[in-house]
Amino acid sequence: MKYVKEGTVCYLSQDGPDNLLYPATGEEYSSYFEEDVSVKIKNWRCPNDGLLAVLVEASSVQSLVASHGIETIVWVKKEEILNDGN
Repeated sequence: MKYVKEGTVCYLSQDGPDNLLYPATGEEYSSYFEEDVSVKIKNWRCPNDGLLAVLVEASSVQSLVASHGIETIVWVKKEEILNDGN
């Protein structure tokens, strides 16, 4: 299982060409994780080769308000995604 640590910076998603999600650009669209959280890596293309799309529980992202169990896509630097060793 993959995860990211508390405090890791992430980038929110925005709609782009062909109704696909892309990382939003600009400091106002960055956030961070409020806790260590499991991530599911999505095999999506990104204009920034250093970022990966991950599916996470929305309530773990600082700037999002969501009920428990609601998931969202955010973008994280590849090197920030860790393996739990299992």
